[in-house]
Amino acid sequence: MRVLSLTASSPGLRLRPVLPQLGLLAIVGVALAIRLYRLPELTLFLGDQAGDVLGAQDMLQSGRIPLLGPMVSTGTFHLGPAIYWLLAPFGLASGGDPAVYALASVLADVATIVLLASLGRLLQGWVTGLVAAALWATGELTILFGRFLWNSQLLVPFLLLAMIAMLLVARGRPRWLLVAAPAWVIAWQLHQQVLLVLPAAAIWWAAVRPAVTRRIVLGSIGLALLVEAPFVVHEVTHQLENTRGMLALLGGSGGGAGGQVRPPPIEQLADVAHIATRVIPSDGVLGLVLWGTVALGLGWCLRRLRAPERAGPLAVVLLAATTVLYAAWPGPIDPHYLFVVMPVPMLLAGLGVATATGRSRVAGAVLGAVVLVVAAGSLATSATMLRDQSVTWETLGGHQAVVAAIVAESGGRPFAVQLDTTFVGDLYDAPYRYLLERIAGPRPGRVDLETWLISERGAGEAGPAGARQVVPGVWIGRSDAPALGPELIADPGFASATTGGGAWGPPDPTVTVISDPAGDRMRIPGPGPADRLPDGRSVAQTVPVPPGRYLISYQARSTGAAGSGRVFGQVLDSGGGVVATAPTGAGNWTRENPDWQLASFFVDVPANGARIVIFLRAMGEGVVEYRAVSLRAVTSPPVPGVAVR
Repeated sequence: MRVLSLTASSPGLRLRPVLPQLGLLAIVGVALAIRLYRLPELTLFLGDQAGDVLGAQDMLQSGRIPLLGPMVSTGTFHLGPAIYWLLAPFGLASGGDPAVYALASVLADVATIVLLASLGRLLQGWVTGLVAAALWATGELTILFGRFLWNSQLLVPFLLLAMIAMLLVARGRPRWLLVAAPAWVIAWQLHQQVLLVLPAAAIWWAAVRPAVTRRIVLGSIGLALLVEAPFVVHEVTHQLENTRGMLALLGGSGGGAGGQVRPPPIEQLADVAHIATRVIPSDGVLGLVLWGTVALGLGWCLRRLRAPERAGPLAVVLLAATTVLYAAWPGPIDPHYLFVVMPVPMLLAGLGVATATGRSRVAGAVLGAVVLVVAAGSLATSATMLRDQSVTWETLGGHQAVVAAIVAESGGRPFAVQLDTTFVGDLYDAPYRYLLERIAGPRPGRVDLETWLISERGAGEAGPAGARQVVPGVWIGRSDAPALGPELIADPGFASATTGGGAWGPPDPTVTVISDPAGDRMRIPGPGPADRLPDGRSVAQTVPVPPGRYLISYQARSTGAAGSGRVFGQVLDSGGGVVATAPTGAGNWTRENPDWQLASFFVDVPANGARIVIFLRAMGEGVVEYRAVSLRAVTSPPVPGVAVR
């Protein structure tokens, strides 16, 4: 596209086309502005983010080269450690500031925008590239994810780089295979969803048959192995344990994330389609027109599958077809699992606009205007959301406010922190542990104050009737809260509940307490089919308490054909009447899951309350186990300045 040139009288003096580059520069500027807005306050800092930051910081501080990266969401194997190397420069530059680590996602998004524009230009010119780049830069979902650290965001530029390199190989530049192979390996180390691209890559290679020498192939394999070397060393010395887990996932037996059960395939595909409507807006006439351009772009690709230059269109079609493989994904689909295919609708929209432009300038101008209006609307929606968003306990600003309150509560004395969340495992304690160490520093000496933090999301898991638990956000309790008497339930286990006063009842020979290395746990077998006895068997513990707010926390797991359980508390008055029940509805629900899940909820005891009764129940066929049940008084008010969504 010739944009600027001098007159024919001076043909030797021509300026290079700059309008497309200026357009791309403007798109990058807009993307940076909205992704950096209030980033230190509002970037999310949850367990996964803190875990990745902790891994990078450990590598920097210890000097040890990690052989493995984070555990995948299905909990069946580890990926490679590439994310720690990618985050290391941000740790060196900032001293471990999580807000600076979040810049990794921002820069990855900028790289994605530039690479999308380059890929579109390679496929069908600058129009395709700029449309795809503009849609990614302004998309509500891409803006949301581009503002906090997550390994899925980082994989997209490497996948696009590998795709561009392979198209250049197909066009007679075989040395680009030396770029494609290590780029793909890095992308694979960032999230297991890249494995879904394997079938598409194999079909593409067999159909295109790019001309490469054996020397280039061996060199690319060598570079890929070099990038993957730490993981390879671990696998060779540990019986290929993670490789076997990866193969199990590919075979459909990897298990869902956190024990989640995979919905039927048709529901999985419906979820993929629903998320796609968030990637490319579909509301109103403009949304329908935009999806029309996607269909037009797909038609352009399909018509060129038999053309000599079919490598690019075939790659886009195969990547689009990869969405069907999500029907076999081992757990429910989350938007983060779609980053492998998320650029596809944007590329197709760009191809559609370029196709219309080639046929009619008027049609191309109209569709281009639609893209601009949709992009502006998405940008305005995201800007409004960011402007109105408050600092919550799950944002970095919220975590920092909580940590500051904990430090202030200690009065400068040494303290220990015990964290209870509604999430699974210790990973979700990591944000607070990381920030406490970074902000408060090490606290040597005798621990004379125990501070615990209770974090609850706005909604618990739904019970059979669809009821949901709603609780406040962040509370701080202290160990010098009022004593709860001899029936206080020990943590961990049930030691004090079975010795010296408090006993779980009613007595039931089918309820047993067994020991394991982690401490005592209570094993409650279910009564049989869930529809035979909906409430199942239960045990109860009664604790006399003064009025106030209390936290009941515990760990539970359920095994069996249809095992599940629920936990709830009742407040009784002096005559034994029920004053209140918490949580409302069906209580805290534990569905079948072989892994221990940490959960908690609040119980408010009014002035006429005298006792709290804690019920642990088993339902359905199978066994429910409980351990580390505790009851604590919570006396402090919510942390000032931390809002609850």
